[in-house]
Amino acid sequence: MRIIDFHTHYVQKDMLNPTWRDYLAEINPGFFKQIDEYASHPDRYVDYLKSQGVEYAVVLSETAPATSGHVTADSMLAYCRGQSMLIPFVSLNPFTDPDLALRLERAVKEEGARGLKLHPSYQFFYPNDGLLYPLYAKAQELRV
Repeated sequence: MRIIDFHTHYVQKDMLNPTWRDYLAEINPGFFKQIDEYASHPDRYVDYLKSQGVEYAVVLSETAPATSGHVTADSMLAYCRGQSMLIPFVSLNPFTDPDLALRLERAVKEEGARGLKLHPSYQFFYPNDGLLYPLYAKAQELRV
């Protein structure tokens, strides 16, 4: 049996919305010590995942600056580079990325992204908004 963690995040404290950052520190005082360690050393994060029996992990960026934070696709892709166990999925936001389809194509074809994350409730858009249709078509074309 293979274990794939399909929802992990690359994050650094300074990328988080202050309200979200304060909430995380309040509910788990040791959170940032561990996160900062893993964010600085992807090999240590991979070692941790392996110690838990995880074979692969999808790593998400999150471009939701008004709610949770602005963890860029570029920073997450750089973090995953050279780590075969980590599967990068880019988060694109129709309000911060001017050409969603082009950005997805570049992320997949040139930067190693393997999937797409959208977060309508945090990014304040409707999934059926026509603005997203070119992105959906590109995602289908790229088979992500």
